Amino acid sequence: MTESGLLGRTLVLCIIVTLVMPNALAHGADTYAFIMRNETVQPGTAQVVQNDTLVFYNTADYNRSVLLDADGDGIEEFDCIAGPSNSLNATDECYLWLNPANWSAGNYEIRIISNGTLWNTISINCLLYTSDAADEGLGEDLGGRR
Repeated sequence: MTESGLLGRTLVLCIIVTLVMPNALAHGADTYAFIMRNETVQPGTAQVVQNDTLVFYNTADYNRSVLLDADGDGIEEFDCIAGPSNSLNATDECYLWLNPANWSAGNYEIRIISNGTLWNTISINCLLYTSDAADEGLGEDLGGRR
């Protein structure tokens, strides 16, 4: 067999293997943004899926604390300070990753503290990540708290 014939067969074999290999699907992590303006927070509610990241942007000229007591035990599992609005760095942002190992499907309330008092709340409905949901781009809402 000639060298060009062997190269041609190798190329055909590589193409066939590539075409018959199974594809893997996974839920890509999405980012959900909340804007904490001077007077309001937008949006005030959100439906998210495990593995998403929530980002809180502070556009006010003073600190705001973003708090979440996920299991209702009085201890904040998430506590982040978003500094005054600053376009030079990310100190005015808070990030919360909904790690599937730590977050269950259910409803959560995020509290935003400004100047030492409750300023606003955000209602979050977290959907359980399932492989079927990933195929369809959806989550399955099983209700209940973690």
